[in-house]
Amino acid sequence: MTKLRKQSKMAKQTSVKHLGDVAFCECSCHTKGSEWNKKNLCKECYVKVSPKLRKQSKASLPKLKRKVWRLFSAYIKKRDGNRCISCGKTGLVGANWQAGHYIKAELCNLVYRYDERNVNSQCGYCNKWCAGNSTAYRNAMLDKYGVKAVKELDKHYKDPLPLNFDTRAFYTKLIEEYK
Repeated sequence: MTKLRKQSKMAKQTSVKHLGDVAFCECSCHTKGSEWNKKNLCKECYVKVSPKLRKQSKASLPKLKRKVWRLFSAYIKKRDGNRCISCGKTGLVGANWQAGHYIKAELCNLVYRYDERNVNSQCGYCNKWCAGNSTAYRNAMLDKYGVKAVKELDKHYKDPLPLNFDTRAFYTKLIEEYK
């Protein structure tokens, strides 16, 4: 048997430690854990690791984004009740009861997309068919939050995020906040 096979046979009995997105081998042939290479092999021992072990540590960003939006929109609906901010229609239920953005989500930076002042209960007609019914929405925002808050949203919604902004941490924080 080659030296490499003997090493890998011995190392299969060792445990694997998984921290975040990096897996480490805890075998006896070295004291400090070593990082796995791209082929899922320990650099020192060549122990194979299952791909599921590597992938279970992180949810993908799209999954986190969907979870954040589901929790955040439920919070907004609970906060505002089933009344449309734009047209004042009450008794909203099901698909007709939506959380609509004052400034469109695709135009905002990530922080303002989930700003509680920027999102309010809306009926499906105003949100989808009237493109947010922006004039009525703005008037209701002025009544609800005041001129200062609306001007702040209008002024800062396109501000660039810092270069070291961690999207995953931001989503995780929002999930914990709105659970």
